[in-house]
Amino acid sequence: MLKKMIEEIFGYRPYKIGDMDYEEYWGYRRESGKKGLKQRDLVIASLIENSSSVLDIGCGNGRLLEYLINEKGVIGQGIDNSETALEMVRGKGITTYKCDLNGGDIPTNRTYDYIVMSEIIEHLADPEKLIKSVQDRFSKSLIVTFPNIGHFTYRLRLLSGRFPECWKWHPGEHVRFWTEKDFKYWVDRKDNGFEELYIKRMIPGEKMPNIPLLSSWVSLNYIAELGNKNVREKN
Repeated sequence: MLKKMIEEIFGYRPYKIGDMDYEEYWGYRRESGKKGLKQRDLVIASLIENSSSVLDIGCGNGRLLEYLINEKGVIGQGIDNSETALEMVRGKGITTYKCDLNGGDIPTNRTYDYIVMSEIIEHLADPEKLIKSVQDRFSKSLIVTFPNIGHFTYRLRLLSGRFPECWKWHPGEHVRFWTEKDFKYWVDRKDNGFEELYIKRMIPGEKMPNIPLLSSWVSLNYIAELGNKNVREKN
């Protein structure tokens, strides 16, 4: 673990110069990438009631939806901008929609119990558009996860004169950044177009290392459960 931390602080990832191609990315993930659940997926699942309806925006290979359907009996649908990813999801028997998430509007008019955006908003130049388009489309919670740019390795990179590298595949992957405090401030602003949303709870995601009292420094990501003041939750 110490070697990995040193590499995170002082090293550089191999740069892939050129367009950010999500078809190529998901092709790579299909062939050699990790396909299992992550700790954040299990946290998200713990926030979702059995037999609910769930829309997973940025569903990727469908690992979370598959788990929710099999383990919690949800009615799940997925949205992504990669046809390669959606092929994998449809192969699991899950209904999908293709959508350019940068446009904001999603191609389904129904309301869901839960909408999930896991590790997606950091990829969008204007995630406000997307969140505004779904803020009245859920009856229980909007669950958003995002990388924590406040992780101590990123802070130390800045101190060493290097910019944080929180991407994995391409330096153009992430275009927006939040710490826990930044995200709370962002949601609570009155001029973002989703001022009716509020944070029910913020949950630290994967930790490296696991030191609970320093969660804002060691959490690699956060899971935010959001509610809407104008949406009445079902009992």
